[in-house]
Amino acid sequence: MKKLIALAAIALSMNTMAISETDSWETIKATSGVKLENTWAFVGKITNVFNVCVDGENLRTLNKEAVYGYGPHRGGDKDPVRVITGYKYYTYPINYTYESRVCTGKNDNRCKMVTTEVNQKLDREITVSKFVREVGSRDNKRPVYKTLFKKSFSIPSCL
Repeated sequence: MKKLIALAAIALSMNTMAISETDSWETIKATSGVKLENTWAFVGKITNVFNVCVDGENLRTLNKEAVYGYGPHRGGDKDPVRVITGYKYYTYPINYTYESRVCTGKNDNRCKMVTTEVNQKLDREITVSKFVREVGSRDNKRPVYKTLFKKSFSIPSCL
């Protein structure tokens, strides 16, 4: 009986230790206490790499996602209500450029436009970490994670 209790305790305590690089992404994502890093992709908005596919020269979401707009004011509230106006596939080029304004000098009075080229990676090295403990006092608690392994993920082609 003691051996049975000991085996059950060991099995319960090794929940996150059971995952490894050979496990599928579905298994890893379903494991509690696990954090995945480097999983973002830009398709007109930031989303998860597990939710996008390659459609020619673009990244596209796998499922239609909600498009939000603003509805009428309610009561005495001055802020408009955010409502779903429809659903669509979000898509954006894999390689794109954008311009941003960079200001320097006293009072930021010397400004210029800087063009930046972005190449989104289709092959990602995703870091898998497990929750260890929470540190800090009541007002500044933060989680501590331990890196378990890194696993590669390639964004698939759309069907």
